[in-house]
Amino acid sequence: AGVWIEIPKLSNILNPCSVTPYAGVWTEILKLQTQIEAQDGKLFNACTYYVFKKEIYFINLNHSILNEYFLGISSNANLSIPVPFHAGDIVETNLAPFAGKKKMIILETGDNVDCCCLQALYQNEDGLWEIGAVKHGQVGVDVVSKISPLYYMEKYTGILDYKDNILQDISKYIDGDENNGSILWNKIYRLHRAVSIEELASFLGSDFLCPKDDKTF
Repeated sequence: AGVWIEIPKLSNILNPCSVTPYAGVWTEILKLQTQIEAQDGKLFNACTYYVFKKEIYFINLNHSILNEYFLGISSNANLSIPVPFHAGDIVETNLAPFAGKKKMIILETGDNVDCCCLQALYQNEDGLWEIGAVKHGQVGVDVVSKISPLYYMEKYTGILDYKDNILQDISKYIDGDENNGSILWNKIYRLHRAVSIEELASFLGSDFLCPKDDKTF
C-alpha cells in the first residue's frame, strides 16, 4: 500500500554550449508510504524507480546509499569489478538515459581490484578534459551517473572522428606502459581542475592543437 507519483524528467545535460548536447528523457516513479511506527500519518519516499523506454534502469531504496550496496558490489554507479581494459585503451560507453555515448581513454588500471584503480580521461561538457574514477561513475557527465559506465563500456576499435584524434595521441603517448598513463594522470591531478586541449597537448610533448575555428571537441 502507498501512493505512487510519476515524474517525467529531462536530462540536465542540455547546456546549449555543450560540446555533446543530449536530449535524454526518463521517468522517475516514486512510492510514498507511511512508516509503520509513525503516528502522524506522514508519507516518506520509500523508493524511486528510474524508467527509460519502459525499462527500469535503477532503483533507489529510501534514498539511502547503504541500501544500494550488496555483497561488496554496488547497484548504483559504484560498480567495483575487475575489467579487461589496459592503460592506453580507448573505450566507449553509453550513459543513457542520463547522458549519451562517450569516448574516453584509460590511464590506469592499477591492481584491477581497488574501487579507485581504474582511472580515465574524458572531455566534459565544457570541452575541457578531466580525470575520474570509472568504477565510481565519475566520468562522462558533470554529475555522477546513477548507472555505472562499466555496464556498456567496451574497447573502441572504430575509426576516430577528427575531433577525437587527441585520444589516439594519448594512446600513442602511453604506448602500453601504465607508468606513462600515471605520469599524465598526476600532471592533471596536481592542477585540481580540468585542462584545455592545448594544456593536454603540452603534457604529451605533442604539436597537436585544437583548430581555433573548431570548438566541437
